[in-house]
Amino acid sequence: MKKEKNKKDIKYGKTHRGFTLIELLVSMTIFSLIIAITSGVFVSVLQAQRRLLAMQELFSQISYLEEYTSRAIRMANKDISGICITAKSNYEITYSDQGIRFMNYKGDCQEFYLSNYQLMENNAGVVSELTSSALAINNFNISLLGNSQFDNLQPRVTLSLNIKGTGAKVEQQVEMQIQTTISQRKLDVQY
Repeated sequence: MKKEKNKKDIKYGKTHRGFTLIELLVSMTIFSLIIAITSGVFVSVLQAQRRLLAMQELFSQISYLEEYTSRAIRMANKDISGICITAKSNYEITYSDQGIRFMNYKGDCQEFYLSNYQLMENNAGVVSELTSSALAINNFNISLLGNSQFDNLQPRVTLSLNIKGTGAKVEQQVEMQIQTTISQRKLDVQY
């Protein structure tokens, strides 16, 4: 009986320990799907990381820009004699609402304005860029409230910026819009 069983096993191929073509195709298909899903997840994680790094760089530069301009605008003095801006004014809008000029705490004329998608500073005749070439400022709007000394309002400046990263890759082209309102530190007294 034992010999019959062995002949039967040989007849049906049970003694050969290998894989059939169908088993190989199924296992290769499953393996390919797992590799495709894993590589897709890996690529999307890398893209997300690049986008987050670009956003972090953009936020870092915006933070510096916002702090620097806010401090200068907050410390502005009223121009009594009209050397820098209109006499008895605190601020003056320039460049078609895309620039602001004022007398800084040192008594020098200082201005922030948008030129060729870069935020520029003119401080006592020295012009410099405040933003890097990795950023493009699409919009820089300024609005004033309480600039006249007869309105009994403390001067406030509202800055609105729309900034975009200029990286070559799509994930580096992040965009942010920021708005802040700055109140002048010195009391607005009448002269």
